[in-house]
Amino acid sequence: MAYRRSPLMEERLANNRDRILVATRKLVSEGGFREAQIAAVAAVAGVSTGMI
Repeated sequence: MAYRRSPLMEERLANNRDRILVATRKLVSEGGFREAQIAAVAAVAGVSTGMI
């Protein structure tokens, strides 16, 4: 049987995705694409670089 994500896991992933997008937009608007490095996005979003 295939793995199914629980509703809680789906919610957490959606929350992380939203935080990553907000962080990326913030960094790009403040300093352009040069500032939107993976490590910087992860730090601002509060997630690991592997999550990006």
